[in-house]
Amino acid sequence: MSALEITINLPDGLAREAEALGLLTSESLVALLRAEIERRARAKEVEAIRQGMDEFERGEGLPARAVLEEARQKRVAHRTPYPHIVKIEGLCGGQAIIEGTRIAVWHLVGYYYKVGMSVEDILAEWDYLTPAQVFSALAYYHDHRREIDEVRAQNSYEQWQQEQIEHAAA
Repeated sequence: MSALEITINLPDGLAREAEALGLLTSESLVALLRAEIERRARAKEVEAIRQGMDEFERGEGLPARAVLEEARQKRVAHRTPYPHIVKIEGLCGGQAIIEGTRIAVWHLVGYYYKVGMSVEDILAEWDYLTPAQVFSALAYYHDHRREIDEVRAQNSYEQWQQEQIEHAAA
């Protein structure tokens, strides 16, 4: 770790108040510096997106793709107790998915398993999945039926149809 010496010149009254509140400890200063670094990083990301949109509007291609790819790489996979099943914020609504794919557990269950396909049928349809991935998704479903059934209902054709009727009436 590197040492960094910082001098802060504050009016006497403000310095006494900050010291009384415990704001001049090394821990609090480190926290303030980290917060400022994060704020500046977010500002740079926003500026890069704005710049990419400006370039796109000028007909200079899709430079925002690099920004989106960088954002995608920063996503954090939240592991579940089930091998091959993760939840990633910003991907498939943060729902449980098969790791390394964009296949949501509710999709596999709703469109394949519930209509009578066997695991072998599922593997034939999605030949890049392994039996372990499919069985893990099905195990996750059986242990989280309420969660998966709610998501299936939210993503159903009937729900979409109802939303379209409500939208048309508004």
